Amino acid sequence: MPFTSGDLQQAARLAGLELKAAECALFERDLGRILEFFQVLDEAEIDGVEPMHHVLDLSNVLREDRTRPSLPSGEVLARAPRSGEGLIIGPPALPPREGE
Repeated sequence: MPFTSGDLQQAARLAGLELKAAECALFERDLGRILEFFQVLDEAEIDGVEPMHHVLDLSNVLREDRTRPSLPSGEVLARAPRSGEGLIIGPPALPPREGE
């Protein structure tokens, strides 16, 4: 099934995009080629092929967890720019609401 300009307009509308005529022609051609390639992939023989997450056989290399001494909390708090109640105080993640 070929990719039509109606398909492109629908996709643009759903994405909230306004496309000019020149952009429509360019994207219609490019997206049509992409969909043609997917049709080629659909014809590939995949019976007996195990699903995979990556084309390469990769695995994470993690170090062994080991406990080791750390700084005393008092020393860490003394080095912090701001602290209070035994905690390091950082900048707010959200701006204050009006009236606060």
